Amino acid sequence: MNLLWLYQISTFWLGVLIVGGFVTLSLLGHRLTRPLARRFLPEQNDFANYFFATVAVFYAVLVGLIAVAVWGNYTGINGIVSNEAVSSSDVYRDIESYPPPLRDAVRKDPRDYGKFVIEREWPAQGRGAKLPKGGDLLIHRIALRLTTFEPATLGRQAVQIQTLHDLDDLFSNRRLRLEAVDSHLPGLMWLVVLAGAAVLVFMTYFFRVEGGKLHALLTVALSVVIGLVVFLILALDRPLVGYVSIDASSFEDALSTMGGD
Repeated sequence: MNLLWLYQISTFWLGVLIVGGFVTLSLLGHRLTRPLARRFLPEQNDFANYFFATVAVFYAVLVGLIAVAVWGNYTGINGIVSNEAVSSSDVYRDIESYPPPLRDAVRKDPRDYGKFVIEREWPAQGRGAKLPKGGDLLIHRIALRLTTFEPATLGRQAVQIQTLHDLDDLFSNRRLRLEAVDSHLPGLMWLVVLAGAAVLVFMTYFFRVEGGKLHALLTVALSVVIGLVVFLILALDRPLVGYVSIDASSFEDALSTMGGD
């Protein structure tokens, strides 16, 4: 299910759209089903109350677990972004220990990489667009220069090992971040969430409540709660896309430690 267009709507209006859509559909369904409900349920049915409560509990558990899983995925990807930024600053710090000819040639590359991620990659991934080329070339250039260097002393050998280790972490975290751009709930799970919401709201139409306005108000209240939960899951479902996404502050902090602008 391609929902990328929804992430280009501001957070406030996205919430209004989703919650308003649930409220509008629930009120429309309530109005259309009133004659049917009066005909088949002339009085309150205790079994319907029990059945509704059971379905509501199951649905609440379902969306609760999904919301927790989505939040866990969001925080996990935030950790990947932070680790990538830290790895880039670690590589820069390690390069400072190399002899001047190599150090002067390579020390600019980690800064350029940080700037490229902030200025080019982050806006593109926020739109869900294809990422521009260049990031991989920068860190591959660092790797090519460092792996061809042959340290002459034990101290520089230790520095070389640590630098290559940090560079490997940078490669790994970058790959994980790029894969996370398309991280989202599968369409089947969205189908279950929305179908469950529809069933739950539909069941409220067949309660007997004194006064049609009170019945409509209770139906609206339920649809608002469901709409808010769906909005929360949707907003956090793609941690690197849209307005409620992870920002590039980790890379900005890392760039400041490298003496970047």
